[in-house]
Amino acid sequence: MREWNPVEQRFVLAHEDWLNFARNRSARLLYWRADEDDRQMIKLYLQVRGEGSCTLIPLTHPFRSANEWLTEATRELIAFYQARQEGARQQGIVADWQPPHNQHDGVVGFFSVARSLMQHHPDIFPGLVFVIQPSHFFAPQQFVDALAQLLSHPFLMTPEGARIRFIVPESAVTPALDKLLHRFPALTQTINGRYQMRSVPGEVVANAGDRGPSGEFRRLYVQLGDTLRNNDMTRMAQIRQQMLDITTEQGWPDQAAVVCLAAGVARLKSGQIPQAQAEYRQALQYARQAREAKNPAGGKLIVNALFGEASVLLKNNELFKAAACYQVAAEQAQQDQDGILAVEGWRMRAWCLDKVGQRDTALDSAMSGLDAGLLIEPEMRAHSGLTLLMQWLPERLGVFSTRRKSLHQKLAQLFGDDWQQQIERRMVSTDREV
Repeated sequence: MREWNPVEQRFVLAHEDWLNFARNRSARLLYWRADEDDRQMIKLYLQVRGEGSCTLIPLTHPFRSANEWLTEATRELIAFYQARQEGARQQGIVADWQPPHNQHDGVVGFFSVARSLMQHHPDIFPGLVFVIQPSHFFAPQQFVDALAQLLSHPFLMTPEGARIRFIVPESAVTPALDKLLHRFPALTQTINGRYQMRSVPGEVVANAGDRGPSGEFRRLYVQLGDTLRNNDMTRMAQIRQQMLDITTEQGWPDQAAVVCLAAGVARLKSGQIPQAQAEYRQALQYARQAREAKNPAGGKLIVNALFGEASVLLKNNELFKAAACYQVAAEQAQQDQDGILAVEGWRMRAWCLDKVGQRDTALDSAMSGLDAGLLIEPEMRAHSGLTLLMQWLPERLGVFSTRRKSLHQKLAQLFGDDWQQQIERRMVSTDREV
């Protein structure tokens, strides 16, 4: 029997925690806690388990109010089923469930739909596990109240209700659930996952048994990550130099650029501004060498090095110089057909120039950003810097500006004829978040 690798070993530990919750007959909600590193394993475990099961249902709608969120959770459950209907039919499974017509709002509607689904497909949905991970929390306290509504509903105490469970994985933005856990001690369970994910890279490298420069470089890279987490700049500088010695001997300018970029981030984070700028400039030199050597990563490394130096210049309030960095980065990204980075470069150049009163040039840059957005896949545009530009530009153009017609044409080309409604929805979301 083969030995499990370090990730598989952690996966087994996460599965044991899952089984611990599954065996707890009274618990209806699991608060799965872990530190920042170990949350990766919880995420991976739930992802893998969700891919192999139709009973693990993610609820990711942004949380603004209890009633709205519960209504959206009901819709997410229905959408989850409908998205799998065709695949089920192709496998010969009769997937003909229809949601109840007399749906209620809030917690009553949520449980009535869940109950209906389990009754219609007792073999496919013997139980339901909802993974509650809202993408945003606009009202943290109301989120706790919404969970309390779920746990206090009488349906959960019935035999059918006992087949419904909830999991709340801890994240950096999850509201504190202490009051909820204290109020419902029998219905809740807290698991503190300890998976030592921070040790995985080192264990993987050690198990690989690599020899020679490549293996040594990987081992040093793991050590570099540890020094960055511990903010040990002295040790970081030593490891950095060892890694650069290897890249020089082996002719790896792309890897040298990566090392300097990581060192630049560490220097900037620790407040060593001049040293950070020097790291980013050296990273840029290596990145250009990589591009000259026809390395496919060369262009992206150049862009990241320029973004890094621009961030240093912003710290120093050197906005004109930062704008110049962003322009070169945007042009390089556009040359490489990387729409995401190109848009971000033009957007940040516009922001810098606007701050120093160069309004017209800033608008030119923002318009260039919209043009670069055409390189982004349509379904990804709403998740890029384009959404910031589409809000920023109309605010800065006068009502009678001759640019408005061109702006409207570009936005329609990018987002369709309902681009104005998209701006309004984004502004409402921003107001609520603030």
